[in-house]
Amino acid sequence: GDAGGGGLGPGGGAAPGPLGAAGPDSPRAAPSPGRAGGERGRQGAPQAEWQMRVLSQLRSHILPGGSSPDGAADEGFTSPRPLRAAAVGADEDRSPDFAEHLNLAEFVLRRITHAVGVLQSPEKRDLDLVLREYTEEMVLEVCRDLRQWLEQLATLLSLYHVHMLDLERERRRLQGLLEARQASRAREEEERGDAVRRHDCLKRRWEEEKMRRRAEELLGLKLEGGDEKIYTQGDVDAMRAEWEKENVDPLLQELQELRAQRDERLGRRPARVVAQAGSLAAEQVALLLQALDALGERLADPDQSEAVERLADAVRGGGAALPDALRAVERLP
Repeated sequence: GDAGGGGLGPGGGAAPGPLGAAGPDSPRAAPSPGRAGGERGRQGAPQAEWQMRVLSQLRSHILPGGSSPDGAADEGFTSPRPLRAAAVGADEDRSPDFAEHLNLAEFVLRRITHAVGVLQSPEKRDLDLVLREYTEEMVLEVCRDLRQWLEQLATLLSLYHVHMLDLERERRRLQGLLEARQASRAREEEERGDAVRRHDCLKRRWEEEKMRRRAEELLGLKLEGGDEKIYTQGDVDAMRAEWEKENVDPLLQELQELRAQRDERLGRRPARVVAQAGSLAAEQVALLLQALDALGERLADPDQSEAVERLADAVRGGGAALPDALRAVERLP
């Protein structure tokens, strides 16, 4: 009963109960609300230590081994050996379950002390769990925000990319427009230079004309026909004839010689061509004529088309006009 309830304290007074509360008549039984939590926190540890010492002292006086089940040393309580021997002798009259009662009392005392500590300051037990849960919730919330911001960032990057493409296309358009304007300006500058030169030339001519008229008025001379030709028409015709004789006549003579040589070469071909044409069968001649007609229709050049038609007509006529048709073909460029 002394182990589970009150007992003698370290100073010889009344020991507090297992819950660490004062007696009903104590002036500290009803502390103020502001001081109750602090005093309970300060008194909890000494009371639990004192109660454990009481149990240890009882066990050392009564039990033969004199030690607690958990092997804890008894601090602050020393018992002389005669008392312990007397206790050992008196233990024979006690119940054999007394040691078990002491162990049960110690277990209950530890549980009650733990419960009292939890009731006095529950935040000390749950602080780590609450903080961990709160931290996990905050981390999860931050991760959600980061995910949302990353999604928004991806959307913004896509929009920025589209805007950059639009700006690049606009820049290229403006670059092309600028180059066209620069080229147009260069042409305009060139035209302006030409216009300035023509204007200067006309101005000089106008100044010369004014000076000429002024001279006519001052000198009383009429200078009409100042731009008369130096040579007469007869002189020009004579010079032209001389130039043709020196340059054109040799070329015409050479051209006639070349034509004569060509006609001489072509003059040997008609008999052979006619002989070959005469040796062709009627079907082969018809096929040749169809090929020539198709070729003449597909030629874009009128001269070439006409030469091919003449060749086809010469073949239809029996080959008498083939030399002329051949010459027409060879004269083609």
